[in-house]
Amino acid sequence: MTKLMLWRNLWAAATATLGLVVLAAVGTAPASAANLKTFKISGTFFNDYPNPVYSDLTGTGLETGLLARGGSFSGTFTANVDKPFDPIDPEGFFNNVFEDWNVDILSANGEVITNFYRRFEGLYPPDIGTEVTNGTSIYFSKSYYTNFSLYRLQGYAGNIPIYGTFKYGYEKYHPIETYVSSFQISEPYRAFGEKTVFVPEPLSLGGTALAGAMSLWIRHKRKASQSA
Repeated sequence: MTKLMLWRNLWAAATATLGLVVLAAVGTAPASAANLKTFKISGTFFNDYPNPVYSDLTGTGLETGLLARGGSFSGTFTANVDKPFDPIDPEGFFNNVFEDWNVDILSANGEVITNFYRRFEGLYPPDIGTEVTNGTSIYFSKSYYTNFSLYRLQGYAGNIPIYGTFKYGYEKYHPIETYVSSFQISEPYRAFGEKTVFVPEPLSLGGTALAGAMSLWIRHKRKASQSA
């Protein structure tokens, strides 16, 4: 074998080896890091009207759910803001799960009633924090019967605008519902558009005040009739 042929063979072998090394490096290179961002949320619950009225709760344990009325909530959630919303699952429960979350539900006295947080065992459902409904709300759950939602668009209880619902319950009982009256987020998040503060629109405030006044008047008339 001539020296020229020897060098050609050595060069071909070296080139092939280098190509394999490059391909291996590309194949094992880590994916680009997720763009994680943590958002702070906080807000308040209606004290009385328009929350549903419940009776015969004594001894069921559901009384705890009523403690949120007139209370508040605060906490954080961490999301990959570059991950596109995936509507394959109609509710989005499994495609848009947050990286982390920790939200306290507080009574009017500031005591923690319950807490939604990621337990890291991968136990969801029911343990879940996610963006849902085509990206117009977020949802937290700690059981099939206790969950918490915040809405981008006003919902309504009667004619009163609400911005979310806290549901507290047990398997054999209908969950207690308490409605969110307002909330804010530390910076815009796609589920809520560009807004960071969610309160009733000016036109809705008049209706809220009127409904509240009507509720007080009805209660006053009931008490008057009972004492007569």
